[in-house]
Amino acid sequence: MLFALSLILFSGHAFGQMFAPLSNKSFPTNYAYSTSQDTVYVFYDAANAVLHARHSSGTTADFVWSKFNTGSKHFDQVVGQDLGMTESLLTVTQTGGYSVSITPLVGAVETDTAWVYIDTFSIAGITVNNTCSFLKLRVNTLPESYDYYDIYYDLSQLPNFLVPISIKNKLFVDWLKNGTDTLDYGQVLTLQYDNLPVEDAYYTVDVFDVLGKLQKSQTAVIPAIAPLAKYDISTWTDNTWKATTDDVSGQAPMKLQLTSQSKNCDSIIWTGFNDVNLFYKGGDSLLWHEHRLASDNIYETNQLMPGKYGLRLIAIKESSGCRDTLGLKYVTVLTSKFNSDLIPNVFTPGGAFPSFKMKSDTSSIRSIRSISVKIYSRWGNQVYTYQGTVSDWTGWDGKTESGANAPAGVYYFIFTAEGWDDVYYNGGPYKGFLYLYRND
Repeated sequence: MLFALSLILFSGHAFGQMFAPLSNKSFPTNYAYSTSQDTVYVFYDAANAVLHARHSSGTTADFVWSKFNTGSKHFDQVVGQDLGMTESLLTVTQTGGYSVSITPLVGAVETDTAWVYIDTFSIAGITVNNTCSFLKLRVNTLPESYDYYDIYYDLSQLPNFLVPISIKNKLFVDWLKNGTDTLDYGQVLTLQYDNLPVEDAYYTVDVFDVLGKLQKSQTAVIPAIAPLAKYDISTWTDNTWKATTDDVSGQAPMKLQLTSQSKNCDSIIWTGFNDVNLFYKGGDSLLWHEHRLASDNIYETNQLMPGKYGLRLIAIKESSGCRDTLGLKYVTVLTSKFNSDLIPNVFTPGGAFPSFKMKSDTSSIRSIRSISVKIYSRWGNQVYTYQGTVSDWTGWDGKTESGANAPAGVYYFIFTAEGWDDVYYNGGPYKGFLYLYRND
């Protein structure tokens, strides 16, 4: 590229040939004040930072090397002349701009310029911020940017004007946990919430700078100081514990088994919150509040009556003082319901409907503590009675209390029921007539 040492742009000069065969990367400059561009050479190893120059004709010439002075805005000669050579080499020890003037015995003087970076990109360290709520890792690197200067303009028009052009050192970062688990990319890695570490681990980082240079670093093993609260819920159903989802709903009386799956903790606290309406009626706001060792991880509740109950688990790491709270999960125990539409009005012992029994519908008969069934003949004589739970009632098989077959005809029934929420169902639709048909 052609220029005088005063940085005033000239024309009529020939381009010389400067190159760097051992550079790791090269790219053109992006001068704003000239269509002519120079070359930026990047060396990852300072031992390879050597510039070569020759005249475009290949003839012997005298070579003069200069380095750009950002203070004076001039190129200052840096070494003695190479005289009568076909090629000249300059060993570069500092990042900066370099020019070479090539004067052949015969022919035009040629000048070329290049910018050289001895890439000092490095990882200065990894900052670790380990708290109860997050683990934050930051890889610190230098330098933040690479600069060169736009030297091609007329200083008579823009005196004392020197424009730096910065190449921001954009980083490409890969994090690994324990050498295998890939984590989110970025100079700052933040692990929190569900990703908060609950086991000791070390972290490695691979960082590429904007020029493609790779640096690696690794932390020491970082202790996990935060616990993770987690638990499963089962309900006592059909004489066994059955696992449920987070949305727990069912009939009264409901009994729960809470199993802690918490990690990295020494102790746990189970808390059950009473239904608001039951609390207003005089109940305690807390149904249970149990502080236990983490190894004692199963808690079985008392029977829950109709209402909506909050559950909470706190996992505690005693050595760090950190806590993790999982709450509130809610359990809904359904209010009682006894649908009279399920009472049949006809049955046929020995036939398609062999017994007088309510139709099965758990959504319409629920949370019932007990039922009473009484059946009378049309003359007012009681022929059948039952007192107990809905699940134990097998129905009336058409026999009288003496064991004889009741004759076909019309009978009168009376149902009463009591819910676990102390709601009573009687009268009205719970009294009526039924027809007994016989084909046996």
